[in-house]
Amino acid sequence: MDKIVYRKRVKNLRKRIAELGLDGFVTFNPKNVRYLTGYSGTSGAAVVFKSCAFFITDFRYKTQAKQQVSSMRRVTAASLIGEAGARIKESGAKLVGYEEDRLSVSQFRQLKKKAANARWKPAAVVDELRVVKDASEIRLLVKNFSMLEKAFRNL
Repeated sequence: MDKIVYRKRVKNLRKRIAELGLDGFVTFNPKNVRYLTGYSGTSGAAVVFKSCAFFITDFRYKTQAKQQVSSMRRVTAASLIGEAGARIKESGAKLVGYEEDRLSVSQFRQLKKKAANARWKPAAVVDELRVVKDASEIRLLVKNFSMLEKAFRNL
């Protein structure tokens, strides 16, 4: 998919978090990380603020991240949660959205400990954005349906 698509998605996320009164948003959900970045690996997180965004992965995926992620600043870290918390603390964000169904209680405690300055608000904002399909997604859907139609005709 075009790199511009991912930048636009991050821009839309920024707009949505501002509407919700959030200073930032963090996701560890692989589907939502991929939606925002194009990253198809299994270890990644996205931390988005009003003026900057970070994609975090571990050293095993550094090369893949370099090839696939251009919509955010790439960071390699030993701990996704630790690095996300550090970025949130460093930003000075006061209210941060997160996907409560993607973090265990233990992981959420670690995140809160790393970013003790922040308050947390459950927010499924990327899931909301994913509902509305952009032009590139519609093209892929049409292409897939066309292929399915041809396959069924040949049965």
